[in-house]
Amino acid sequence: MRARTRSRQQAERETEQYGRAGSTHTTEQTFGFVTQNVNAFGATEQNRNTWFGTFGVTDQHGRSDVTILQETHVNSKEVLQYEKVFATRWGFRQGPGQQQLSFWSPSNNRKGGVAVLIDPYGSFKNVTPVLKEHWTPHFIAVQGYLGGKRTVVCNVYAPHLYAEREEFYKNLQAFDLPKDALVLVGGDFNCTLNDEADRTYHHGAAGHDSPRLRELLSQWGVLDPVAIARPSHWAKYDLVKHHNDTHTYHYTISGKGEASSRLDRWYVSAETLAWVAAWNTVPAGAPTDHHAAKLHLHAPDDPIR
Repeated sequence: MRARTRSRQQAERETEQYGRAGSTHTTEQTFGFVTQNVNAFGATEQNRNTWFGTFGVTDQHGRSDVTILQETHVNSKEVLQYEKVFATRWGFRQGPGQQQLSFWSPSNNRKGGVAVLIDPYGSFKNVTPVLKEHWTPHFIAVQGYLGGKRTVVCNVYAPHLYAEREEFYKNLQAFDLPKDALVLVGGDFNCTLNDEADRTYHHGAAGHDSPRLRELLSQWGVLDPVAIARPSHWAKYDLVKHHNDTHTYHYTISGKGEASSRLDRWYVSAETLAWVAAWNTVPAGAPTDHHAAKLHLHAPDDPIR
C-alpha cells in the first residue's frame, strides 16, 4: 500500500471523531443515503422502467434506505402514477391506508421536480412529509426515524444559471432546520465551493461558486463530510484520486477534453457527522450524465452491524 503523506495522516486524525474518512470494513452494514439526478428518467418508458429497477439495489454494505432524486420532470398529474410505479416495484399497493413509499414535489412546465424514495425493508421508518409549505420543484423534505433517532432528509436541486441559483439559495434562508434531529441535506447543488478539489477544470470558474449557498449552510448548521476529511495540501496523485472517487458530473469541454465536478453531494448536521462511516459515487443504472453520491451512516454506539 502506498504510504500516506503526513498531511493526510493529520487530516484523518482530525476527523476520527466524525467516523472514518471514506472507508468501511468490507462486510460492515451501513444505513445508505443516495442522491441521484435522473435527467427526466430518460426519453422512453423503457428508460423509466430501467431507472425504477435500479432503485433499492443493495451493495456489500446493505440497503439504500433513502434515495433522493432531482430533475424528475414529473408533473402534478403524474405524481400518483409514479407513486404506484415505485410501490409496485416492491410488491406494495399505493393509496389510502397504505404505507407511503415515495414523496414527490412536481416539476413546473417539465422543469425541475424532486422526489424522496423509501426502501420499505430499510431502516428509515415512519416517514412523513416535513416543511411542506416550502416544497417547490427544487426542494422537498421528509422526516422519519433512523435507529430510533428522529431524522430529517432534505433534497435540493439548484437551478444551473447563476442568478437563479443565488436567488434559490436566498429563498431557502427563509426557514431553519430542526436542531433536535439528525439532519441530512443532499442533492444536485449545481455549483462547487472548492475549485481545486471539486472541479478538474476551473479556469475562470468564479460563477461556479455560490456565496448564498455558503450563507445557507452556515445558517442551517450543516457540514460537508467529504471536505472535512481532506488534507490541507494535495499531492498530485492524491488529488487525481480524490477527483475520481468523489466527482459525480462528467462532461466534455470543447478544445479541452474531458472534465468532471462534484455537483451532487451530501451535507450533514454536526450531530449527524458522528454517524458518517463512508461515502462513494455510484455509476447510474440508466442513461444520465450524473453518477449518484452515496453516504453511508452507522450509529456511533453501534459502528459494526
